[in-house]
Amino acid sequence: MEILLQKSSVRRDDAELVEASKEIKKQADLLLKSANLIALLEKYGKVQFSGSYSYDLMLNPDIDLEVINPDFTREKAVALLNEIIQQGYFYGYLFFDWVAFHDQRFPRGYYIGLKIKKDNLKWKIDIWCLNQEDKKTVRLRNLIKKRLSPGTKKIILKLKNFRNQYHPEIESIVIYKAVFNDKVASIKEFAKLQKQKKEAT
Repeated sequence: MEILLQKSSVRRDDAELVEASKEIKKQADLLLKSANLIALLEKYGKVQFSGSYSYDLMLNPDIDLEVINPDFTREKAVALLNEIIQQGYFYGYLFFDWVAFHDQRFPRGYYIGLKIKKDNLKWKIDIWCLNQEDKKTVRLRNLIKKRLSPGTKKIILKLKNFRNQYHPEIESIVIYKAVFNDKVASIKEFAKLQKQKKEAT
């Protein structure tokens, strides 16, 4: 993957990006409230936010949630999905069993994906039904919370804004690791790092 730099890219300044992040999180809160989703999920286990919502780094209409319950089974995850479907609030639903068909790329759990279009935004909600917290997720969460500062937050939002415009295939975790592990502080440095990693493979 080659990162192409555009002369016209990312004209939003830091303050605009911070405000945009606050605004989309506010919309996420309104969506969750109108769907009564958290209350529904709490019937099945301990609910916690993960991903960009939990770090105040949102720029996309994506919400990541975890439902933790040591007694989670496939039957309970399917029951949760069916209850959400019966609610009739979302137009799209996904289900993956990553317990019986474990894949190293994903936590060992049951995945429920929800889709809805609201206020001209196509929202995606990822729900992970887990027996316990995923160790990789916990390590990443601890790293971000430990190293996140007003300065690194602005860098991450700038990189995410660039990604959204020109390279939507880049996952947020790539950006987080570039900033926290490789000390990337600009779009040019990020592009250079990705080029080096590509050449090394």
